[in-house]
Amino acid sequence: GPRPPGRPPYVVDCDSSPYRSKYLKGVSPCLTCSRAGGHWVTSRMRRMNKAEMLRLQGMNPATFKMAVSERQLGKQIGNAMSANVLERLFARLLPAAGLVPHGSLRDRWA
Repeated sequence: GPRPPGRPPYVVDCDSSPYRSKYLKGVSPCLTCSRAGGHWVTSRMRRMNKAEMLRLQGMNPATFKMAVSERQLGKQIGNAMSANVLERLFARLLPAAGLVPHGSLRDRWA
């Protein structure tokens, strides 16, 4: 739903040590395996849910098949690389390795 009035959209890494803890306005700190519970979203007054975490990694939660517990899924999301990062890597890596012709893959993020 809509953000409650007066609540700025900060995302807080609330499970890290005080030394490493951070908060960002409108941007998520890095998702990690050790923070599988999800960061705190101030505008929602709750932690991120797994669907939000999947979307941050470029995955569609509607088509994602969950075969593990919620906690394990959070850890897997934290261990994952973002889909757009992998796409950029493979667009360069596969032609360089000779696995596809040069110019055959388009880098949508360039």
